[in-house]
Amino acid sequence: GVLLTRCRIVALRVGLLVTALWPVMTYLTVRVNPAMFHNFASRPLAWACITLALAGQATLLFGLLRGRYRNALLGSSAFLLGLLAATAVSVFPVMLRSAGDPALLITAFQATNTPGALRTALHWWLIGIPLVIVYFVIQFRVHTGKVHAPREGEGY
Repeated sequence: GVLLTRCRIVALRVGLLVTALWPVMTYLTVRVNPAMFHNFASRPLAWACITLALAGQATLLFGLLRGRYRNALLGSSAFLLGLLAATAVSVFPVMLRSAGDPALLITAFQATNTPGALRTALHWWLIGIPLVIVYFVIQFRVHTGKVHAPREGEGY
């Protein structure tokens, strides 16, 4: 009803605001870290990730316009995944840039641990990721569809 309409309008406005501010934020990020943009231009995986982000944002907006809220949810998830992945691909191997001395930056290769510790982490990851996926699927199924207000006298 009325609440759904209001929420849809707010979601559309926020989606359009994110679409408008995304280039501004990218410009500001490149001002702080110019190497990121140069890396982005030469890495095809970064282009694929940014394409995923663009498609996700378009799916979000069209999903909201057409009342297909599952598409909007999946589109916003794809947007975030694509944006984070494109950023990770563009800054690799630098994990933490030093604001002062460039010699103090931390790369992925410097931050590695012993082979035994990495194997242990991989084993935990192989156990944890399936659990996360199963949890996500269960939550997606349990909370699917629209919530309907209880009739008079139902509930508390």
